Amino acid sequence: MKEQVFFAPGKLMLTGEYVVFNGVEALALPTGRFGQSLMVQSRENGNFHAWKSFEKDKEWFSSDFSLDLSRILQTNDIEKARFLQEILKYIKNYKPALFEKPAAFTTRLNFNRQWGWGSSSTLLVLLYQWSGVNPFVLNRKFYGGSGYDIAVGMENKALIYKLNESPADTGFKMIPPFNEPPYPSWQTLQDFDLPFKADLKLVYLGKKQSSANEIKKYKPVISPGQKEELNRITRSVARTTNLDEFRNLMNRHEQILSTVLGRPTIKEELFSGFKGMIKSLGAWGGDFVLASGKNTEEYFRKKGLETIFDFDKVLI
Repeated sequence: MKEQVFFAPGKLMLTGEYVVFNGVEALALPTGRFGQSLMVQSRENGNFHAWKSFEKDKEWFSSDFSLDLSRILQTNDIEKARFLQEILKYIKNYKPALFEKPAAFTTRLNFNRQWGWGSSSTLLVLLYQWSGVNPFVLNRKFYGGSGYDIAVGMENKALIYKLNESPADTGFKMIPPFNEPPYPSWQTLQDFDLPFKADLKLVYLGKKQSSANEIKKYKPVISPGQKEELNRITRSVARTTNLDEFRNLMNRHEQILSTVLGRPTIKEELFSGFKGMIKSLGAWGGDFVLASGKNTEEYFRKKGLETIFDFDKVLI
């Protein structure tokens, strides 16, 4: 039995949430050892493809597909099985040899899939690592995200990501080609570091948000001046070594997004008593926030929030 194993890290967007679709630069980071693996085992015998997905050691999804992928033979979630079937059929169209023999696919997340760290994007990166089929095309066709999370998963480095209206060569030659705007491009930050990262906490708010639904809901419109300032903030965050400057940049980013979205910041809405900085990561109101201040962990635990990570234990 031939066996292949792949791994892709999760992600967090530090700047550029919502407005990355407006061509604003976004700073994104990989979640280090937290990610998803894919094991593909080719079998000599059998007449179906088997798929199993685990969150740590708990199986949460399974499905069997006919050898030609035309039928779902069994599953514990028909909606997810149909969605996965379409993705695999799309890959098979470009790489039919991958499906000539029955295969067993096993994915394993080592983080809670409700955290919003990229259970879907890591899957697309894993499928790319296995098949060579362009994950940005898969994302555009099946998910509709900006693709920043795919770039992070492919590079496993901090990067600045941008969607362009004209083609940009990222250095990756993938099939099928990505041939319609907006085009993904990114700059990896080889030496990115935040020397004060021990003063930063990641706090889970307990409500997984759908980025796609959030974008449809708010449809951000920004002025050229706002776009320019947000890009400047992202570039400044990428090179700052000063905690106070970092906090000021994060606070300013929140203020601009508050104006663009027409809603209060998460600090104003939920944590006005906190003495320090709170920055939303991804869709506002759920997932994680980045916090830095006095007695940060104690403050949020008193608010009933128990999932709190040291930034430097997760990122960079």
